[in-house]
Amino acid sequence: KMQSSNPYPFSVAPMIQWTDRHWRYFMRLITQKTLLYTEMTMDSALVHNAHNLEDFIGHSRNDIVSEYPLAVQLGGCVPEILGEAAYLCESFGNFTEINLNCGCPSQKAKKAGFGAELMLDPSLVTSILLAMNRRVTHTDISVKCRIGVTGRDSYDELVEFVHAVRAGGVRRMIVHARCCVLRGLSPAQNRSIPPLHPETVHRLALAFPDMSFTLNGGVQSLEAAQDHLEGPVKGVMVGREAYRNPWMMARADRLFYHGEARPLTRRAVLAGYLDYAEQAQRDGLYGSSTCSLAKPLHNAFCGAGAANVSYKRRLDELLKQRGREGFVGPPGLTDLLWRAVRDTIPCELLDEPLPTD
Repeated sequence: KMQSSNPYPFSVAPMIQWTDRHWRYFMRLITQKTLLYTEMTMDSALVHNAHNLEDFIGHSRNDIVSEYPLAVQLGGCVPEILGEAAYLCESFGNFTEINLNCGCPSQKAKKAGFGAELMLDPSLVTSILLAMNRRVTHTDISVKCRIGVTGRDSYDELVEFVHAVRAGGVRRMIVHARCCVLRGLSPAQNRSIPPLHPETVHRLALAFPDMSFTLNGGVQSLEAAQDHLEGPVKGVMVGREAYRNPWMMARADRLFYHGEARPLTRRAVLAGYLDYAEQAQRDGLYGSSTCSLAKPLHNAFCGAGAANVSYKRRLDELLKQRGREGFVGPPGLTDLLWRAVRDTIPCELLDEPLPTD
């Protein structure tokens, strides 16, 4: 559990309310090898619901589509609870890694002392990581953090934090190349207002050659990810751009994992996802309302210009109409999606091969 190599040079960031199991299934139809992350899950939620982990960290792992490679991200600040949560995660699924969130800038995190607040207390982070490592047998533990936080934003203090992570037995870090302003900025502002300093993450990678650093923050394209990977970092993590433009991910397997090009079209991906959505509703899967299942589909025609705008508007109209009319059964998502597509999207766009190399 102390290897510095990184078999997953390209990944998609954990994003609350975005990288849920529905979106991850949709993404797996586009890229099979990119490392995906769950939304952050609080340690106490798992510990208090150990009998029902499926509702919190459930994921697809069948012969049709498996979400693996998949990492789970935990939030918390109490070593014993995080240790138990790590044990539950390892017992429940074959997660590639268990990640400790040390970068969340939300008000809830600030008040409760987890997320970015943990960067203020490196010794506590060491204790947490030791507790987590003691409770797992074969799953890597990693840390996701910022390059600094209010009150501890110098490079020397960042190096001290890295040493604290190392002392906890962790050799893999995902570093968002912005400082976190703990007071006065919203989470959205903290993702854009503090300046990006990717050179700081590269500097860390050179200073700690036995560790694996993944750079996060401001990566808007696969080409930008490739440029960073030419340097000392061993991984690059893309965030909201993957959600906004899911089709960019069609090239990821070839570019980062030397995978074979697979013929992909929007029609085939949408059909595969709708099969999953219908089964999820038949099974009564937690969080499988029609609106929840439709969420990953809102950007299904990103890049199509005015047609994409019309499609999103039409899909929203149909979903709202369904809600107003109080439907609890058909017409379901499949019918609504294809109606929105039929009304707004040319057939040739549906069947146009996606670039995969």
